[in-house]
Amino acid sequence: MASGRRNARNMLFRGREFSRVSARFRGIAGIASNPRFGEFLSAANLEFASLANSPETVVQVAQFADLNVSYGKLARGEVVWPRDMQSLDRAAVVITRRGRVRAAGEGVYLREPGVIFIPPGDTRVSVMFEASENELVYASFPASLVADIPLPTDVEVGGSQLSSYLVDPIYRFMVGLAHAPDQERGLLPVRFATGEMLRAIVQLVSQCGCSEMPLYDRAIQAILQDLGNVDLAAGTLAPRLGVSTRKLQLEFQERGTTVQREVRRRRVAAARQMRRELPEIGVEVLILACGFRSKSAFYRAMSEVPDSQSR
Repeated sequence: MASGRRNARNMLFRGREFSRVSARFRGIAGIASNPRFGEFLSAANLEFASLANSPETVVQVAQFADLNVSYGKLARGEVVWPRDMQSLDRAAVVITRRGRVRAAGEGVYLREPGVIFIPPGDTRVSVMFEASENELVYASFPASLVADIPLPTDVEVGGSQLSSYLVDPIYRFMVGLAHAPDQERGLLPVRFATGEMLRAIVQLVSQCGCSEMPLYDRAIQAILQDLGNVDLAAGTLAPRLGVSTRKLQLEFQERGTTVQREVRRRRVAAARQMRRELPEIGVEVLILACGFRSKSAFYRAMSEVPDSQSR
């Protein structure tokens, strides 16, 4: 029952806005020796169907009120999400760094290497850890967070593999979050950044073969996924897209713009969105999150880019 899961979640949080769970155990029997982790599984509606006794399984979970991010080193086994009508407002992502992980269930999207997106639904989904040792992150979040991202009709998404340059920063961010201190200060910017990371990985999954997309569109996506990089420019972007700097510049010129202009415009748009969603956010956080080099550069860009151009 949904009310039961909500009650379990309330018990887990104990009135807090942020909570951490850590667990080390061997096999399914070991879960019983970690009651707090058992509470997390109940609240998240997850079940271990099988789990090898060796090696030791290690899990770190960071939980906000509406989403959670988990880092795990897991033995061979299977976790089941027995979705029901109350799961229609939840989605999940799995990113594998080591081992082999696959998922089975209606509507599951797979992208190599090792990225799985589970959209909302009401049918059972199984996630299998097939190597003797598997390292991954798992995130569960409100489906509304990515509801505006169009998904392809073919769930076995084809095309080229996802670039490690795009996936690795998201993976590292989630690992860092899962190991974050158990404190509540400064959570709103972190929660916002987590949501943006989850949106970024779902956008990557939704691409039906990056090589088939126009160069300009690929460049804009790469810009949006790396706004925090202060060195983002035509010269650093072009090699990642597999083209020369000149070719990339000409592509933007044909659209009546430049790489740097679009980088600046999207930085301003991201900063304004963060301010709308988090009115109390500090300027220092905006500068860091959006890739501005200084306060003066931030204020200059905010004043020179009209609001109509940053939407």
